[in-house]
Amino acid sequence: MSLKVARVADITACSADTAAWVADITACSADTTAWVANITACSEDTAAWVADITACSEDTTARVANTTARSADTAACSEDTTAWAANITACSLLLHQYRFNPTFSVYLLVDVAFGSKK
Repeated sequence: MSLKVARVADITACSADTAAWVADITACSADTTAWVANITACSEDTAAWVADITACSEDTTARVANTTARSADTAACSEDTTAWAANITACSLLLHQYRFNPTFSVYLLVDVAFGSKK
């Protein structure tokens, strides 16, 4: 083999190696692009997930506040109902005394006008 033929063979082999190297670099670049796209998508998914968790936390906080307010309203209503029942009982007792003791209305007027002496 002459030197010229050997040199052409080396250049051809080098060209083939260069083409393979360029193909590897291109494939690596495509893999890197896909990897970056996956990382970006993952980051966007994570941001959406964090937003969902934040919204859920805010909803839970609002629900707890509403439940606390309802509990306070229920307690106040219970106290009002207890006071109302006591007033009804007292009124019933007064009506009962008036019914069976006609002079009770005079005592009641004196009591209201001058205060109880008991």
